[in-house]
Amino acid sequence: MNTDNVKQLCEEALRRPATALEQGQSDALKTYLATMARFRKYSWGNVLLIFTQKPNASHVAGFQTWRKLNRSVRKREKGIAIFAPMQKQIWPLPRHEPSAYQTPASYVCNTTCSPLNATQPLMKTPG
Repeated sequence: MNTDNVKQLCEEALRRPATALEQGQSDALKTYLATMARFRKYSWGNVLLIFTQKPNASHVAGFQTWRKLNRSVRKREKGIAIFAPMQKQIWPLPRHEPSAYQTPASYVCNTTCSPLNATQPLMKTPG
């Protein structure tokens, strides 16, 4: 999923609760607030993305994190797109010396994580 698709998901996620509230339906807001309570360490944008794609998700993590927790993502499971903060060292021009780094640039990129119900315990191999 590319960044434009993720941005469209965010816009849709913002419209859904607002439209539901305008129509007098508070269930969408209650569901969103419940999602926010489960993912309180995530940014509101990522909570919106999780809410739009899997409102009933209880835990989400990346592939490697599930492996560390002795779980594996099942084949053909679709992940949830979220934004991940990144930092990158930028080389100043024209000198290319390690001591001449500028401060790291912060940006976000879209990444995929999987909900708990898309995983299974890792099988122990006899040995």
